[in-house]
Amino acid sequence: MSLKPLKLFHATDFVASVLLPGENRGALHPAWLPVVIAAWVGLACNVALWRAIEQPSPVAWRLAAAMGLGLASVAGAVLCVLGWRALRKPVALVLVMLAAGLAASAWERQLPFDPDLLSLGPEVLLPDAAGLRAATVQGLLALLSLPALVWLWRVRLRRMDTGEQWASNLRGLVFWIVVGVGAAVLARL
Repeated sequence: MSLKPLKLFHATDFVASVLLPGENRGALHPAWLPVVIAAWVGLACNVALWRAIEQPSPVAWRLAAAMGLGLASVAGAVLCVLGWRALRKPVALVLVMLAAGLAASAWERQLPFDPDLLSLGPEVLLPDAAGLRAATVQGLLALLSLPALVWLWRVRLRRMDTGEQWASNLRGLVFWIVVGVGAAVLARL
């Protein structure tokens, strides 16, 4: 009498893709997505940093650091709140494009970076139709968005079960809130 092994799952491509451990081996942990995108937004899309490099002063460097940390904390927190499998990359894409648009518009219009900047409204902060046709704005949009978008397109993220993903998003959100508080403190010094 021969014993047959018990088959618990019917062999399908879906079951194989979900249950095989090799698929996650080369994939990046999802918690790195907010870190990378927030770093890109806080460094590359930080017009205060560009101005501090152009005209260095201690106040300009402090403002650039506070602005970079503030931008990074907002981007990271949004990605942690909306960091679920189906939303990760689309939300990151929107954040990168929005940050690139804001930075290109602020650079082109020579907007001052002060606490009253956000009170100007979206019609002043975002580039208008005439501004989008300007070669400088188009070049800045390409320079500030394409590298991050290519990285987003190519990166493979690890699959996590709901409990792990929830815990990871919560830890990330707490981290980005602390970074935002640090940015606010740095801006007030």
